[in-house]
Amino acid sequence: MKEMGYDVAFARLEEIVKRLESSDTSLDEVEGYLKEAVSLVEYCKNELKGYKENFESLLD
Repeated sequence: MKEMGYDVAFARLEEIVKRLESSDTSLDEVEGYLKEAVSLVEYCKNELKGYKENFESLLD
């Protein structure tokens, strides 16, 4: 997942949200999407933390 980059991961999260909002998504699909979303959120959170640390080091 590291190769995908923040923007791609965030776009995938947006796509998952749209699919989850769709009434034709099966329960099995919902479970898979939720598992993927949890991983993507963790990835994005870590990426943002890294960006924050880099910006703070530039300001020091």
